Amino acid sequence: MNFDEALRHMQEGTATDEEKAYVEEKLKSANNSVKSDSPRIIEKPKPAKIKGQKRERSKFFTLIAVIIAIFLVLGVIFAGVFGSAAANAKKAEVISKAEAQEMGQMYVYRLAQDGAMALPLVTSIDDVKLYDIDHDLAYDPAKPANSYYVYEIIYNVMGSRIEVEVDTRNGNCATTDVDN
Repeated sequence: MNFDEALRHMQEGTATDEEKAYVEEKLKSANNSVKSDSPRIIEKPKPAKIKGQKRERSKFFTLIAVIIAIFLVLGVIFAGVFGSAAANAKKAEVISKAEAQEMGQMYVYRLAQDGAMALPLVTSIDDVKLYDIDHDLAYDPAKPANSYYVYEIIYNVMGSRIEVEVDTRNGNCATTDVDN
């Protein structure tokens, strides 16, 4: 009988009674040959513990695989939904970045001239300075086909900041925030 093979069977929990007895006998004789005052270096394997560790590792990897699969499926779904919304929004876009910036600047200038908001009095459209511009998707979850892009533009008006949204479908402007 081969000791290595019998030991492997014991560790896997598939050893026959004959193999168990053989391994125990060999381990006992090996332990007896070691000096009595030195620590024991060879111990009987614990097949149940090894088998349990394999099961735990297997459960862990299965759980990780399931989580990854869920994220992949959700990614595909979201890519389809948001991808179609972005494509529809891009088709509806007729206002360029430069046009949106100019429209927003004119809108803020008129607001300051009309005194409709607490903005400083401006004498020229050049007093309305661009601070930041961002291109965002206005997503409609009920009807993704109705989604569109807006330019969110922030202007400095003589120390005050005003945020404006310009709809890329038609050029409509709306004030979203004013910081004096």
